[in-house]
Amino acid sequence: MSIKKTNSTTHIHWFIHDLRLTDQSFTTHLAGKNYFFGVYILDPRLFKHTSFGFRRMSLMRLQNLRNQLHALQVDLRKLGSDLLVCVGTPSKIIPELCKNYDASLSFQRATFHWEKTEQDKILNAIENVAFEGNENYLLPLESFTWRTNNFPKSFTGFRKKAEKMAKNIDWMYYPKPQELPNTPKSFSEIKKVKTPIHLMSAIPFPVNEQSALDRLNHYFYESKAVSKYKETRNGLLGTNYSSKFSVFIANGSISPRTIMRHLKKYEATHGGNESTYWLWFELLWREYFQHAAACYGAKLFLKNGINGGLVDEGLKVNTLKKWQNGETPDQFVNANMKELVNTGFMSNRGRQNVASFFIHDLKQPWWIGAAWFENQLLDFDAASNYGNWQYIAGVGFNPKGGSHFNTVSQANFYDPNFEYINTWSNY
Repeated sequence: MSIKKTNSTTHIHWFIHDLRLTDQSFTTHLAGKNYFFGVYILDPRLFKHTSFGFRRMSLMRLQNLRNQLHALQVDLRKLGSDLLVCVGTPSKIIPELCKNYDASLSFQRATFHWEKTEQDKILNAIENVAFEGNENYLLPLESFTWRTNNFPKSFTGFRKKAEKMAKNIDWMYYPKPQELPNTPKSFSEIKKVKTPIHLMSAIPFPVNEQSALDRLNHYFYESKAVSKYKETRNGLLGTNYSSKFSVFIANGSISPRTIMRHLKKYEATHGGNESTYWLWFELLWREYFQHAAACYGAKLFLKNGINGGLVDEGLKVNTLKKWQNGETPDQFVNANMKELVNTGFMSNRGRQNVASFFIHDLKQPWWIGAAWFENQLLDFDAASNYGNWQYIAGVGFNPKGGSHFNTVSQANFYDPNFEYINTWSNY
């Protein structure tokens, strides 16, 4: 965390992928400030149609985001502060706000190159940047000295270094503040959007900070489902076959460190086993891709990936549409794609299969499939999404050179009674 001294009596926190008040380091540096408010900037580029024929963010994702912002504003107002939502370019809006309010600024440092570019413009435009946090990482970026020539090309290489480092981490976090400096003025109310929840949705709960903490409490302490995570994680139907924490981590309703803090607490009370370790294992997979994104920058999104050498099969528009709509010859793929369109979610097992089918069976460009997931997934995370698609395609992070699943065998093993396929066949 870098700190620059400032005499400003007003402070602004720019919320990006951290839509919460718990585990936020900026809250410890508000002493002496008379005023405080948060700002969120909605980039209109998210809603422009791409060359693939769809936007980067679906209406469902936008509605989900809006409700998260509504919940954050409610929390801030309870503490006497407020949240301002702006539409536009951060490098233009943030400096203007800081100038108009003579305010210091904090934000969480970005992982991705386009966000870093915007943030660098802001850092060059204003002097009173107070703090830059990185609470969305399990392991601080500065603790590693990754370069593209020494970044682990496999998860195993990363995991060994990360687990060694994790032995010395106490998983401290910053508690939710009980009060905040007042807002200098009231901002427009963010209206909550009524979004009907699909009857078969695996995430039938709202996505916000309080809901994230409720989910954590349920998964760890009420149901103790985490103790069976490894046995159930390849499930396809229901809520408790996996943690569903990803939907909260995506926009920062909860931090990975908060989850780890409670996981260690749970293990100390109820005992650890292979399942509790496997949750840590899966969190490390996310961490792997976060560090990869910081290391490789734009390469994470290039057609030939971080390894290069990809042969472009060329997009077939009708094939893409049939895959998107769940109208392929493969029933298991279709069921997963219909779940995605109807709920904004898909199991990890499903994601691997539909990605493999798109790339290796339909012979379609991996980056277009990844872009469709970006449009649809409520738990979209750029690093995990594009990193996993590269893994399946064989252009990055996979020592085996790609993963081609036999979707028929996968369906027979994970859905032997066709319960999942039959559930989604009518939608």
